[in-house]
Amino acid sequence: MFEGLSIHTFHGNFFVRSTDLLSLPNVNPDAGFGMQMSIEDTLETNTSCFQAALLYTSSKGACCSALVTAVARW
Repeated sequence: MFEGLSIHTFHGNFFVRSTDLLSLPNVNPDAGFGMQMSIEDTLETNTSCFQAALLYTSSKGACCSALVTAVARW
């Protein structure tokens, strides 16, 4: 997590296990999850990178992962 940024609110059907870890009971292709970030201090740059990983077991028992990376500029 960047200094000056924090996760403010999570949106979706899940259990919050810690400040940056969610437990998802069931994920399907139509599921959506979101979060709101708060700027709590002056940022030294106008670019921030965010990364999220989904670790799951497929219906056939294979361990899988999906990774999403996004860049925000202001």
